[in-house]
Amino acid sequence: MLDLVIKNGNVFDGKKTKSFIADIGIKADRIQVIGKNLAGKRELDASGLVVCPGFIDMHSHSDTTYIMDTTQDSKLRQGITTEVVGNCGFSAFPVTNAASLEFLKKWIPSRDKAGGIFERTLSGFAGRLEKKGLPNNIVPLVGHGSLRTAFLNYEKRAATKNEMAGMKKLLVESLKAGAFGLSSGLIYPPGFYTGAKELVELAKVAADFNGIYTSHIRGESSTLIAAVKETIELGRRADLRVHISHIKCMGSAAAGKSAEIIALFKKALTGGIGITADLYPYTASSTLLSALLPSWVYEGGQLIENLKDKNKRKIIMKEMEENKPLISGVRFRDIYISGNINKRLLGKNIEAIAKERKLNGNEAIFEAIIEDPGTRMVFFAIQETDLINFMKYERVCIGTDGRAFKTTGEHGEGKPHPRSFGTFPRIINEYVRIKRILALEEAVYKMTYLPSLILNLQDRGCLDEGKKADITVFDFKKVRDTSTFEVPFAYPEGIEFVIVNGRIALYNKQIKGYYGRVLKKTVGK
Repeated sequence: MLDLVIKNGNVFDGKKTKSFIADIGIKADRIQVIGKNLAGKRELDASGLVVCPGFIDMHSHSDTTYIMDTTQDSKLRQGITTEVVGNCGFSAFPVTNAASLEFLKKWIPSRDKAGGIFERTLSGFAGRLEKKGLPNNIVPLVGHGSLRTAFLNYEKRAATKNEMAGMKKLLVESLKAGAFGLSSGLIYPPGFYTGAKELVELAKVAADFNGIYTSHIRGESSTLIAAVKETIELGRRADLRVHISHIKCMGSAAAGKSAEIIALFKKALTGGIGITADLYPYTASSTLLSALLPSWVYEGGQLIENLKDKNKRKIIMKEMEENKPLISGVRFRDIYISGNINKRLLGKNIEAIAKERKLNGNEAIFEAIIEDPGTRMVFFAIQETDLINFMKYERVCIGTDGRAFKTTGEHGEGKPHPRSFGTFPRIINEYVRIKRILALEEAVYKMTYLPSLILNLQDRGCLDEGKKADITVFDFKKVRDTSTFEVPFAYPEGIEFVIVNGRIALYNKQIKGYYGRVLKKTVGK
């Protein structure tokens, strides 16, 4: 007897195959059979609904979220059954000693000053999460920044031979324990202090385990082309697959360059370099407000001290006025505070805050960071034409670049980017149904099977007999995102039920259980 049968659904298997009407029979945590007139202990009617593989969020930051509270459900509610974490060079492991932990406390979100979000090993990280119960599966990457901080903190210099050996040892331990690869964040400390040689040497270690290298590249605006070329060159030198996180053309200096970037991808592929990317379907980005500062301001972990120093503030301000590589052409009125312990700042733009405080725009940025080093911003800097060009390209999948939240917002989490609540429903509603940029088969492929291929995640990502039963069921006519920049904490509509590892996790808008796992890569595969 089958444990669960999804009846009469319009099945999109994830592989761009033409859809078909069928039943899906589940036994334990796997798809046992796909056919007609199946019977099971429990049956769910999917007549008139789309049945597809569970969505895979290729770029997530829910690592620390779930350590603090695994009931945060905004990803599950949009049909996501698997999230890739450890992105942008930051992972919650490996934190090796008390000194590293004390240093990292300066940079972690203000809501967790105790530093309890960190673990010595991947096994310890996985054990904590699975003990609490996860809403969806987790695919862990090892953050380059976490490796470097264990030996150099935020020192602006090349690693010594011994430090490199130490980083490699930690990386090997994590890869042997099941991590899927290495990530970097080259606009953040300590990534922006790191040269190509160090990154290549660590990427070679990931290659030895058939892992992937993902990167928040060194620039997405005026330095975009050079940053993409750097990533491609790393793939060539380290002989591994490379993946660019949240690909975008940001600000006036990069606007219109999507075709040039896609041409670079195609040339790299012709040369034997496997390269892919992910994106989120919004024209606004979000990151730490401190990413606007010159890189030297972080050196030695002295961010706040440097911002409080009157003489150094003048130097910082001059550099920011003369050189804006992060978001060229973006005005203070385009930058909004989305997260800060001072709730009076939330939802306001820098121009308005500066006016209230009788400061100039850069001084308003400094003061917000001093109040809360974890201050986050949302800024509008992407042309939709570039977004659509990337979305249509066959090597680009989908990721939220957001962490999970409780959809009720009961923790007072500010005004986060709506991508954490609506990315996947938005793809279907806005770019399949309304604008017809993608066919539904193609969109499902980009949200399921393509990321599984990128990760070499062999037992998920498509609906085949024998695969793990991660399944999302939605009403194509009704599915849509409702989260906005003004009111982000809002449920998507039209996600009817979600199956995680063969069990009903979401049904009738209610969470039914937490059945996710921390997935481990088989070494050598």
